[in-house]
Amino acid sequence: MFSAVTSSGKTVYLMKERYAATEASELRKTKFFCPVCREQLDVKIGSLKAPHFAHKQNKSERMLTYSGAICKKHTAKA
Repeated sequence: MFSAVTSSGKTVYLMKERYAATEASELRKTKFFCPVCREQLDVKIGSLKAPHFAHKQNKSERMLTYSGAICKKHTAKA
């Protein structure tokens, strides 16, 4: 996802293709939350993929994800 909310309620969008190291470092220091479920997000800024936010996963969730036993956090409800 490309948008997140800060603890003060400000919506932040990751719109650039690349971020300077100092900008990336400052973004990583900030706590961001999902605008839908309010869970904490990680900032993903690297050289291969577009900058984005991702839900934090704990170790047990990662193990379930690798085994294919966990669904996406936000699925469409019929």
